[in-house]
Amino acid sequence: FGGDPENVSVFGESAGGGSVSLLPMIQEAKGLFRRVIGQSGSVALTFSKEECHDFTRRLIKKTKATCMDDLMALSEAQLMAANERVAALLRTETDDLLGKVLFTSSMGMKNAFARSDG
Repeated sequence: FGGDPENVSVFGESAGGGSVSLLPMIQEAKGLFRRVIGQSGSVALTFSKEECHDFTRRLIKKTKATCMDDLMALSEAQLMAANERVAALLRTETDDLLGKVLFTSSMGMKNAFARSDG
C-alpha cells in the first residue's frame, strides 16, 4: 500500500486484541511488525494448552462427538449448552478455575474462544 515496511503496526480487537498481544512472543513473528495495538482483549483471557486439552476432551465426551464433523454438525445452542455443562463441572471440581469457553458462529464456522471471568 506504499507504506513503510519497517514501521508496521498490527491491530486486534476483542479476541483479536489478545491474539496480537501474543505475537511479540512468537519467534517466527520477529521482525514482521514494529508495534502491537490490542484493543479490549488480553492474554490474561486464555487457558494453558493443558487446560484447553482437558476442556476439549470433556466437551467431546459431553457432546458424544467422535470427530470434528460431529462438533460442526451441532447447533450453536447445542454447543453453548454443552459448554455450560462442562464449565459448571470444572467450576465445581476446581475452586480456582474462573473460566468458560464461549462458542460463537462466524462466517459459517464455529470458533471457540477461551476467556476468564476474573
